[in-house]
Amino acid sequence: NKTAILKEAYRVLKKGGTLIVAEWHSHERTPLGPRREHRIDSGQLRTMLKFAGFESGEEFELGSHHYGLFAMKP
Repeated sequence: NKTAILKEAYRVLKKGGTLIVAEWHSHERTPLGPRREHRIDSGQLRTMLKFAGFESGEEFELGSHHYGLFAMKP
């Protein structure tokens, strides 16, 4: 349950703390990793983070198959 995991991360993180999420690109076919329908695109991830209470921030590339997203607990 991805939403429950993000809510728990929010609960245990100190105020002003930063969460970094790494995820597979959802639009690419890759020989490794989860199936595309199990991957989370960055827009959906931002929505999930907001729902959990985070403020989402900068997105960054993590090699050719992954991206990362910073989120802060206000």
